[in-house]
Amino acid sequence: MPKPRQEDTMAGQIEPTFNWETRIPHTVVLMLKSTEEDLILKACQSLYKFAHEGELNQNLLIQYDILVLLLDHLEHPNRNVRRMSAMTLSELSANNSVQSVLVSSENVVRLVRVLREDDDCVVDEVASSALLRLASDATGRAMLLGYEAVGSLVKRLTSKDPDVLKNCLDTLLVLLDFPQAVQTFVESGGVSNALGLLGSDYPVLQSLSLSALRKAMRSEGGRIAIRDEGGLEKLITLLEDPKLEDLHSSSLSVLDGAILDINNIHAIHEFGGLVNLLTFIQTTTVLDVLEQCGFLLAKMSENAEVREIFHELSVEPVLVSSLLATGHAGSQNGAARAVGHMCHMLEAQEELVRLDVVTILLSMVSNPEAFQSAVMALAAATHNHQQACRQVCGSGQLEQLVGRLGIHDDETVSHTATALRNLSEQETLRPVVAASSAPERLVACLAADSPAVLVSVCDALGVLCLNLSARRQVVQYDAAQLFMDLLEHESGAVRDACVRTLQVIGSDFSAAEQLCSGGAIGSLRRLRATSTLKIIMEVNLSALYSIFGRLGVRHKLYDLFFDCGRQETCEAVPDLATLMEQPLSHTRLVYLLHSGACPYVSDEGRPAADHAQPPHRQEEIATDGQSAEQVATEQGQLVTERPPSDRTLEGVRQQHTEGEPAEAAKSSTSEGEPEQVRPLPDARLAAYVEHARLVVQPLACDRAQSSALAQFVAQRLGGACGTLACRAPYGAVAPGRHWNTVLLRGERQMALLGPYLDTVVDLMHEPGRLMPADSADAVEYTSGLGSRH
Repeated sequence: MPKPRQEDTMAGQIEPTFNWETRIPHTVVLMLKSTEEDLILKACQSLYKFAHEGELNQNLLIQYDILVLLLDHLEHPNRNVRRMSAMTLSELSANNSVQSVLVSSENVVRLVRVLREDDDCVVDEVASSALLRLASDATGRAMLLGYEAVGSLVKRLTSKDPDVLKNCLDTLLVLLDFPQAVQTFVESGGVSNALGLLGSDYPVLQSLSLSALRKAMRSEGGRIAIRDEGGLEKLITLLEDPKLEDLHSSSLSVLDGAILDINNIHAIHEFGGLVNLLTFIQTTTVLDVLEQCGFLLAKMSENAEVREIFHELSVEPVLVSSLLATGHAGSQNGAARAVGHMCHMLEAQEELVRLDVVTILLSMVSNPEAFQSAVMALAAATHNHQQACRQVCGSGQLEQLVGRLGIHDDETVSHTATALRNLSEQETLRPVVAASSAPERLVACLAADSPAVLVSVCDALGVLCLNLSARRQVVQYDAAQLFMDLLEHESGAVRDACVRTLQVIGSDFSAAEQLCSGGAIGSLRRLRATSTLKIIMEVNLSALYSIFGRLGVRHKLYDLFFDCGRQETCEAVPDLATLMEQPLSHTRLVYLLHSGACPYVSDEGRPAADHAQPPHRQEEIATDGQSAEQVATEQGQLVTERPPSDRTLEGVRQQHTEGEPAEAAKSSTSEGEPEQVRPLPDARLAAYVEHARLVVQPLACDRAQSSALAQFVAQRLGGACGTLACRAPYGAVAPGRHWNTVLLRGERQMALLGPYLDTVVDLMHEPGRLMPADSADAVEYTSGLGSRH
């Protein structure tokens, strides 16, 4: 038989000496197909030695499709065959060409099955190593997830071979980034097996196990499992051992995920773990670990029940002395957020302020790495706490705090605005805040996009503008247009906050004028913000009367008061000049009350709000739809005849110059014009008015004035159980109503000019009694005096 031709060897190739007659590798590969175990075992041994010699030999064996044969022998009944096949495969798997061959559904399934069913450490090491290499490739990861490799890897976490354990843990850490892998890990007992490795003699295995547990805490099942398996106690025990300092950070990371379940916090507290944790914080000196502890306490203190537990355990000194006082931005950040949460508890807030936490927080405001947390904590610490607010204003660092309004961070700006609102709520400190740059910077923040920022800024301005100086500054910075834009904001919370702020800012004459002329009336009507609407319309009684149909006893009619008719859907009430340019109509009543030489106008040309005297005389213009005398009868005003229809508004305004007496005005009339006709005075009415002026008006408040006036009216009509028909408010209900209502300022409201409450006045049974319109007494009173239809 001729000798087979020996294949040419490549340059530099070294072929090992075989125990058989042939030295051809191809022949040895064929021996792997034998049914005899001894031949297969010897072939594996020879191939292992051959592959161990170098990459060239490995490439040659790969050409002979040896991988498929070796993978088949991983499940051979003979243990030695399985081992040698695994060792040879291990040598070949280091070759880059092997990776593409292994990534096939059939081969992955075989490797996963081998790892799950074989308990031989050699085979397991090779299989787990192969799976680890597969996990480094996206396609391989997808196959491992699809063929339930996680369960097999979890089962091998009980192996006694550290290499197998490391390979399995490394592979699991790659796969646990996917939610489905986490669920499988928990369901297959991965939490229990990983906890068992915490007692390993190998720190690397302990660290890898903690990393796997940290990822398992992303699922609810993992958080429950670590509690049920006693893992919380083991984690706290690791923190108590100074020899395991390298594992402290990883242990805290697992706890950070576990406490997402409030039951785990209670479980830690029950076995004394929280006390041990606080002790650990006071003893450790590792700054990174302290940072983790600070954020861990912050996360736990978000829960109200935990805050009570922490307060009982005296967590406040730990936060201040062991974390904030370190000066390390990392530990300060977490501790400051914990302080912010703890300050929601009154007792804890009091203790923290006593420990001078405000001073430390203020020092952090200037730190670019810590100011976000510091501002958040200051917003909580100054809430309804006068001493904390005084410390901020007296520290000389108020401007640094205000400066954080310019940061491009919504959370920081929102908390800063909240802190400034807290300071402004202290009446004695409000001027200090107003004297800073806070008004200007807060107005600038009204252009922000974040609804949370806008709400906080509006609330801060609403309180700060109770100060006159601040209010004037806000008006000076043209905030009116910004507020009008916010009234149309898509967020309901922003619109509500804007309305609340306008109740204060609208008391300023200039701001109210801008709001009325800029379309705020329509926006406020759509929002049904009646109280705010009435406040800003104090500067425009004509618009107020046109919308609500009545004026209060506190209102004084000045030059150019006019009624343009009931406005139902208007965006803004038209002015007199616009009305006079429109053609007359019998359906539209327009009349003008003009006081001529009116000494009750301020230097700026607007009415003096604090003047109590009525105008000397009033003139009225009526359309063809109603005579001037009829209007005078209904309104109780003195009237003149209607001037020519082509009379301009400027002519009306210039009819009487300021300070000109009535006689001079009369003599200035041209000879061609008819003399104005004046109605005869009503002596009794004049006496009643004089009585009200001398007796009623000097009373201290509008409630006392209303009650006294009601008693006077009832007396003139015969005393108790007299009746007086009162004309219904303009367009509100049908005529014939038998009770009077007035608008009185609410007793508990702090706004400057309102809101005012609709109040029913008793003129019959107990004259002078005042009843809120929505009260049971008012309903009973008015029910018996209904409309006479």
